[in-house]
Amino acid sequence: MFDFKSKVGKKLIIKEEFNKNAFYVDNDKLKLGALNGLYEFDYNTLTNLFNDHVTIQNVENIIIKKGEFIVYGLLILLLVAFIFQLFITKLKTKHRKKLEYKGVNKAQIINYIKININSVSIKSICDHFELPLNKLYNLLGEEKPGNLIRKERLKIIMQMKIQNNSVEDISKSTGFSISYIKKLLLNK
Repeated sequence: MFDFKSKVGKKLIIKEEFNKNAFYVDNDKLKLGALNGLYEFDYNTLTNLFNDHVTIQNVENIIIKKGEFIVYGLLILLLVAFIFQLFITKLKTKHRKKLEYKGVNKAQIINYIKININSVSIKSICDHFELPLNKLYNLLGEEKPGNLIRKERLKIIMQMKIQNNSVEDISKSTGFSISYIKKLLLNK
C-alpha cells in the first residue's frame, strides 16, 4: 500500500472475500464490496499495488465496517417496527370507532324516521343517534337518508289520501308543505 503522507510503500495483505458484482467506479476511485464492508481505493494506490505486485490489508480503507452494517440494520429494523406499531394503532382506532356505532342499525334509523316523520331530517337522525354524517350513509348502504324520509312520507300521504284526510292534515302528519302535497296528489 502506498502511504501518501510518508510517500512510502508498505506490504499489507487483505484477507477478505470480495463480491465480484459489488463494485463502483467514481472518477479516480474504485469501491469494492466485501463480506466485512466496503473498500475504497484511488487510482494511485491501485497503480502502486499492481506495479509492485503487493497485496494490502488496511482497515482504514473500509468505508462501511461490519459493525456499522449491524447498526444500520438495527436502525432499519427499529424504523420498520415503529411504522408497524403506528399501523396497528391506526387499525385499532378505526376498529374502536366502528364498535362505537355497532348498536345502531338501519332498522332503528327507519323506525326513528317513522316515529318522527313530520319533523325528521338528516341532521336530526345524526343528532339522535350521535352519528357523523358519513357513518349514517355507511349504515344505510345504497339508500340515502333523504330518500328514506321521502319514501316514508309518501307512504303516509297515500294512506291518508285513501282515508280522505284533508291536505292540511296530511301536511301536518308528513312535514311536507301543502303546495308540495297538492302537486304530488295532482300527479297521482
